[in-house]
Amino acid sequence: MDLTGCGMNIEKTEKIVNLYSESLEWGKVKEKWHEKRIGDRGSRGSSQMIFNILKKRLLAGGNKLPTIKYLSKILNISNKKIEKTQILYFYMFEKEGLIRYIVNKLAQNSNKNYNHINFRNENLKTITDKFNFKNGKRLQYSEKTLDRWFRGFRGVMREIGVIPSKQTMEGESPLVGNLALQIASGYSWKIIGKNWLEKPIGWIALFQPEEKWRDLIYRLNQYEYWELYEVQGKQRMKPKENPFKIGEIDET
Repeated sequence: MDLTGCGMNIEKTEKIVNLYSESLEWGKVKEKWHEKRIGDRGSRGSSQMIFNILKKRLLAGGNKLPTIKYLSKILNISNKKIEKTQILYFYMFEKEGLIRYIVNKLAQNSNKNYNHINFRNENLKTITDKFNFKNGKRLQYSEKTLDRWFRGFRGVMREIGVIPSKQTMEGESPLVGNLALQIASGYSWKIIGKNWLEKPIGWIALFQPEEKWRDLIYRLNQYEYWELYEVQGKQRMKPKENPFKIGEIDET
């Protein structure tokens, strides 16, 4: 339940990413984190807790998302906070099985346009009641802890543009930035492979309804590093090299 202790924290996450890209040594990143009091949350212990949560999220990307060093370069060419948030959201999405489960259930249960997505506690509780961990165990948290987690989850959804304001608990399909689109597509390809367009999990993670997929395919096809082709009348797309290759960013 890391979300109860630390939300998206975009600025702090980006600082960790940049520090790691400079040294490639977590020990040095940790030293600078505390030296500069980047955590800035009272005690050293609470600051260390935030550091540990953000580090685990970034490491969860594995080979399914850009390396931390390459991620630093991607974030540095984006000047839009919401786009950076959408990109970093995938590391949280990959790390937290509960988030993946809820997002997929919300997408399944919403109308085809993804309008009026229900993020109220009652609906989220109905979904989480059916969630099982890999070991078969059910969620066993107090109502107070779940309430905090739900509030944190809605906070994430606001930051990526799904929930438009604090005054509502309903969400909608957000606009997806060009960089975020490329990361979402590469993530889908990494997980599913050549048939990823049949279920683009990265697009679904950002609540992109099927009616938008044609436009997303068109946008993605504008980048020289992706190839659109057909097999038995079905459209497919594949990366020509690194699925996260963006522009002229040096991959080393």
